[in-house]
Amino acid sequence: MKHFAFLIAIAIAGPLLAQGPGQGRRIGSLKNVRLPPPANLPQYVRDNGALAVLGKALFWDMQLGSDGRTACATCHFHAGADHRAQNQLSNPQGTFVANYRLTLDDFPFHQLADVNNNNSNVLRDSSQRAGSSGTFRRLFTSIVPGSGSEDGFDVNDLPAFSVAGLNVRQVGTRNAPSVINAIFNFRNFWDGRASNLFNGLTAFGASDTRSNALVLNAGQLAPETVRIDNSSLASQAVAPPMNTAELSYDGRNWSVLGRKMLALRALAQQRVAPDDSLLGPYVNTAGRGLAPQYTYLNLVQTAFEPACWSATQKTSDGFTQAEANFALFFGLAIQSYESTLISDDTPADQQKR
Repeated sequence: MKHFAFLIAIAIAGPLLAQGPGQGRRIGSLKNVRLPPPANLPQYVRDNGALAVLGKALFWDMQLGSDGRTACATCHFHAGADHRAQNQLSNPQGTFVANYRLTLDDFPFHQLADVNNNNSNVLRDSSQRAGSSGTFRRLFTSIVPGSGSEDGFDVNDLPAFSVAGLNVRQVGTRNAPSVINAIFNFRNFWDGRASNLFNGLTAFGASDTRSNALVLNAGQLAPETVRIDNSSLASQAVAPPMNTAELSYDGRNWSVLGRKMLALRALAQQRVAPDDSLLGPYVNTAGRGLAPQYTYLNLVQTAFEPACWSATQKTSDGFTQAEANFALFFGLAIQSYESTLISDDTPADQQKR
């Protein structure tokens, strides 16, 4: 999940850089920065605390990936970023060695004789990229009830990501940066394509004009156009789960992912620390994951308004309302969790004013 782009410099410059009498400029605390909350959120969310719990579970859960082994956190587990060295290389303009292990000697890819002079001799120049490793190249067949792993089969149309005829994990063209303080970005992704306006399904804000949610209105399911402002992280969050190089086998969609995840116990394949700041009270003390009652459907029902998930009728293609709205749930929940990842307790924050 690749963040960053377009920090709200003007909005936060005042709190971060303050002028004190006789002190000159000093760094202020992020504790003092107040961001506008997502607009229209109460229309969909009834419990913000439960929303953050859902978001943290989804962010760390390996069951999210088609292979049952890849989570959002796979690329964001090290101070919110990705510090892996094995199989992190790609090259959209040329060749590279698949499954290569990077070393310090491989950097920089573009090296000048004089780093302070762009006109100096170029000592090394490569179009290789240090990206983030995702999932295997496979075509989706079906979900497996009760399992985080989906059925699929390998295809060999990307020979660059294979070794001795065996597929290795695909690598993106950008390294995933930290999610810490990403809530301060007006737009997200390196190219800024994740809109500040969340439309409930894709990263593209108002340019996606479809009605991307189903709401229960007078006993009937009705399509609704979602427009939630101040929600760039939600827009960013919904892209990787359907990206066939990051988390998804080729051919699954959000309703299918919803059907899989809503039936699963949260973090069922992973151990959760009993003193975890958000998930601790929900831990399964007898083993892995959260306690048995905390399926993703249960967590969604606690966090979101019944109008978003309680319909008894199914969609024309056979999905429940909750399954059809899973992208909406996912984006808002991930954003809620990531908005808690703020570096506001550093030594600079702790010093007396």
